[in-house]
Amino acid sequence: MPSLHNGQKGAALIEYVLILPLVLLLLFGSLELYRVMAVKQLLRTGLKEALPCYNHWKDQAFRSHCDPQSTLRATLRKAEEEGFIHILDYAIYPIPSNLNSVPDGQVFEVIAEAKIALGLFYPLDGPSLTLREKAITFIDSSPDYFDLNLATPFPGDPGALR
Repeated sequence: MPSLHNGQKGAALIEYVLILPLVLLLLFGSLELYRVMAVKQLLRTGLKEALPCYNHWKDQAFRSHCDPQSTLRATLRKAEEEGFIHILDYAIYPIPSNLNSVPDGQVFEVIAEAKIALGLFYPLDGPSLTLREKAITFIDSSPDYFDLNLATPFPGDPGALR
């Protein structure tokens, strides 16, 4: 009596070979999508941390301690040091570019961009992707707008009790 499984000896191997590329494509595609979403979140975080630099642009005392480019760089560098992503370029800039001409209280847009290499499928010089995050913020009034002297403490200021 002939065996029922004689014609199916290599069927499992052929099915495995046919399905493996699809499973790998799905797996690596999911990982690449996760990386892109993580960079998008990092851009959002870096932009959020850099917004006070732009809000207080006309306040010279605050602006001297704040640099939006270095704030964004510090946020993106954390992920790059972990080897998770490779950032080719990044930038953060306001629109309009000259914030000194923007009146106090005026709304404007800040854009953060990062160009990343798609590294899972193309480990060498492959394609890149530019991600962009936008935020709308405003110029806060500077102390000199209200004719305040920064050397004079406010009433009730704990620093005035010396």
